[in-house]
Amino acid sequence: MNTGFPSWSFEIGDPTFAGWFTVVAYFITALISFKLSSKAHTLFPQSEVFKQSIFWFVFGLIFIFLGLNKQLDLQSYFTAIAKYYAKRDGWYEVRRIYQKQFILFVFSFLLTSLCLLILYFKKIILRNRYAVIGLIFLFVFIAIRASSFHKMDLLIDYKILNLRLNWIFELLGVFLVFFAARTHLEQDNYS
Repeated sequence: MNTGFPSWSFEIGDPTFAGWFTVVAYFITALISFKLSSKAHTLFPQSEVFKQSIFWFVFGLIFIFLGLNKQLDLQSYFTAIAKYYAKRDGWYEVRRIYQKQFILFVFSFLLTSLCLLILYFKKIILRNRYAVIGLIFLFVFIAIRASSFHKMDLLIDYKILNLRLNWIFELLGVFLVFFAARTHLEQDNYS
């Protein structure tokens, strides 16, 4: 019996070499973030150990999620569920109003969270600025991809030396976080 409710099946979102390379990059960055979190007590001043450990642990979780989502495309399933309920409950014709409210809510939530996190992690953010820049870069890239504006899609699908700009943008954010974590770990090796 088909209820019209969207079913989700496992399909690879980006089965290309670049897609899998990006997934591996996300997972390696997650692993190095977890390692840094566990070694925070030997790498950072005692006053920062707890916050650094939490900071890098959360980065590890974020990168695990981003790696999984790169291939599972969970936001498409979320969109299909929202579309199902919009049609079922009769507000599909005015969905743009709800989309704007949802975007405004998410933006407000993220902005408020960011401000609170900046206040709480102020010293930590300065010490990990490349990781923070990398994560912001990734979130902006993801927001651009999610918005699916036609002109943006044309821009990020543009190729330079046979590499699509979206691969370059996404991997640049991942690399910045990896670089920041690796730099901290290398300092431990030189101590």
